[in-house]
Amino acid sequence: MVKQHITTAKTEDFTLEYYRTNITADIEATGNLYGILVRKCSGDHETEQADSGPITQDIAKADAIIMLLAANTVTPMTLYEVLDEADDLP
Repeated sequence: MVKQHITTAKTEDFTLEYYRTNITADIEATGNLYGILVRKCSGDHETEQADSGPITQDIAKADAIIMLLAANTVTPMTLYEVLDEADDLP
C-alpha cells in the first residue's frame, strides 16, 4: 500500500492528516484501488488512525471525498460511519 498526503485540518487541540491510499491490484483485472487514511495527531504523537481500505478505482473521486472529509474535520473515530452513511459523496 502506498499513501500520499492530500490535506491537513487543524483545530486548537489536534491535527488531522488525510491521505489517499493506493492499493495496486491485478492491473489487468481491476486496476488501482484507492482508499482513505485519516491520522489524528496531538503534537508530535499520533493518537488515532483509520484506514477505509479500497473504496474506488477513481482517483479524482477519492480526492474529492478526502477534501469533503477534511472540510468537515472528520476524525478517524468517525471515518467508517461517515463513509457508510453517506450515499451522496462525490
